[in-house]
Amino acid sequence: MQCYQHRDATAVAVCRTCGRGVCPACAHEGPEGITCSDECQTLGKSVHDMNMKALRMYGIGEKPRRMSVGLVAWTFPGALFAIFGGVSSWRSGRVDAADAFALTLGTALVLIGVWLHYQQIKFNRKQ
Repeated sequence: MQCYQHRDATAVAVCRTCGRGVCPACAHEGPEGITCSDECQTLGKSVHDMNMKALRMYGIGEKPRRMSVGLVAWTFPGALFAIFGGVSSWRSGRVDAADAFALTLGTALVLIGVWLHYQQIKFNRKQ
């Protein structure tokens, strides 16, 4: 492959932005990679910054959080249902249908949340 600007020079790299071959004299090196011109370097820097922002926004490449979404989204409401059912049945001295439903639903949600949390831990270990 030849340099896009110097036809007699052999290309040593490909521009990260436009894909043209560049010789050592034309190559601009930066954190976004090797580019062929100042315009491609500016565009490459913008794309690189956008990609880094997306990685940070979605948490890709970061250490996983200790508390998974499943643990918070399922266990917290489940605990509220279970506490409501327990306190209500304790105050009335008996377990009626609403209390039994709240206790059952709360226990199920807590168990689902804990199961999802451990599934997330197993998934993170595989990566």
